[in-house]
Amino acid sequence: MMVGSILLYLGFWVILDGTIEKWGAMDFRYVYLIRTSRRKIIKIGITNDIGKRAKNIDRSIKGSRERVAFCVQTFFARSIESMFHRRYKSKRTKWKGSGKTEWFKLGFLERASVISLLLVCWLLSESIIHLVTIIILILCLK
Repeated sequence: MMVGSILLYLGFWVILDGTIEKWGAMDFRYVYLIRTSRRKIIKIGITNDIGKRAKNIDRSIKGSRERVAFCVQTFFARSIESMFHRRYKSKRTKWKGSGKTEWFKLGFLERASVISLLLVCWLLSESIIHLVTIIILILCLK
């Protein structure tokens, strides 16, 4: 469970609940949670276009309605997705359609924990964007 997780950027090293991970490329994409109407499971994935991806997943599963439950656009999207997949490996469940191996049966606190950490990642990403913008403005004013 990741409730109370601490996220610290140390270069590309991140500390989560005492686990140190080296994060890969600084990609900027959406990390999303998609929920299915037929089973209480969620899909944790990444995409460049959340609307297109949600429609693709929904169309690929007959007799069920899949909807985006939560998403954020953040740096290190691939690494964040991989971290959640590793952390909840024991909660993985197979489901139909596109991305059928990325579905998880998570309890309420686990889902809340994922959302909380995604919010922290989004806030840090927004801070990085604003900091870079300020630096560029300062350099242009010289």
